[in-house]
Amino acid sequence: MKKLVVCIIMLFLLNTAHAALQLELTQGVDAAMPIAVVSFSGVSNAPVDISQVIKQDLQNSGRFRTLDIHLLSKLPHTASEVDKLFWRQQGVNDVVVGSLQALPDGQYKVSYALVNLYASRLSLGTNPQVAARAGIVAQQSFTIKAARLRGLAHFIADRIYYKLTGQRGMFATKIAYVLITQATDRVKQYQLQLADYDGHNPQTVLRSSQPIMSPTWSPNGKQIAYVTFYQGRSAIYINTLATGERQLVSRGFGINGAPAWSPDGRSMAMVLSKDGSPNIYIKNLQTGKLRRITHGWSINTEPAWSPNGQELLFTSDRGGSPQIYQTHLSNNETRRLTYDGSYNARASYTPNAKNIVMLHKDKAKPYGVAIENLQTDTLQVLVQSQYIQSPSVAPNGSMIVYSTRADAGNGKFVLAMVSADGKVQLTLPAPDGSVREPAWSPYFKKVGD
Repeated sequence: MKKLVVCIIMLFLLNTAHAALQLELTQGVDAAMPIAVVSFSGVSNAPVDISQVIKQDLQNSGRFRTLDIHLLSKLPHTASEVDKLFWRQQGVNDVVVGSLQALPDGQYKVSYALVNLYASRLSLGTNPQVAARAGIVAQQSFTIKAARLRGLAHFIADRIYYKLTGQRGMFATKIAYVLITQATDRVKQYQLQLADYDGHNPQTVLRSSQPIMSPTWSPNGKQIAYVTFYQGRSAIYINTLATGERQLVSRGFGINGAPAWSPDGRSMAMVLSKDGSPNIYIKNLQTGKLRRITHGWSINTEPAWSPNGQELLFTSDRGGSPQIYQTHLSNNETRRLTYDGSYNARASYTPNAKNIVMLHKDKAKPYGVAIENLQTDTLQVLVQSQYIQSPSVAPNGSMIVYSTRADAGNGKFVLAMVSADGKVQLTLPAPDGSVREPAWSPYFKKVGD
């Protein structure tokens, strides 16, 4: 019975924003690349300053140092108008220019160009090879509805990030989280919300007077699984975002928790205690067939799939304290992965499967977000705070989002981010309620697809 109580706390209390505020960069990379994002023409008459969103995205990544230049009487808005000598003198490597044009049908035409200042000086032409040598790294035009301008800005920032770093960006992704508010009658209300990675455009998927926990995205980003309660019993549901349709996955006796989609979307790992102690099971979502993965009377919880779908991570106290284990699904071979620290939990793979990210604690030290290299078995603590919870990795592996208590000490939890090398830290204050259980989305389709 003692173990069961501990497991309930582990699953539901520790794993349990309506935010229109921008992420605040609290720590960045010293060697960030200098770039200028010139204010696009036409933004003053548009509902979104698309150039400002692009600038903020690049700044938030920690990989870029965006510069404010106010020395020009006429700002450039096309690649041909960029005075390379002037911008070089400002210590800039690249310049982003662009324009917005309102169309009669209510849509907007958006054009942008990314210009490298150290390409050879050749006249612009229609030949793409000549244009490339002239310094145009990327350029494109879109016709889009006003409501999608912010999403387009994130997409453009992703393109710029990729062109200059060689790595896919994560600005056009979303984060799911649980927002907890408390009414005047002191009754808590729970909302499952989705928002852009920077907290803008929050949307409520579900409202409940019962706790909502452990949101997790389907691989295609079209559904979210989560845990909630009905008549005092935990249950796992799937919500289809486009229609709001809700599908029951598991509501058996005891614990039904910690859902995790397989990479192909056909199965779901979960924690069930229907046979006594909490253990990991995999359910085929088409046939309903259950496969038990872990056995024994230890607490086995928090499953996470490897990118290739051949292994599962999970947390277990079988060694005397919560630690991370890995099991190969083909032969059930299981091994312990973490030995540093007295507490390691809530682990997930990075997209390249070379590392795992986890919640970490060592003796009297505060909780932290840590990353462990699976080849060298070396562990690095990225950030520490007594109240860190629920780390989730961006789909490009560059950043990790987690919830933590606000500095004001009022008990409210907010979202925060740290880069996978620990050099970049950001916070996203939430004006309303307490934010828990963030889950980073996979990649979505490109704008216009």
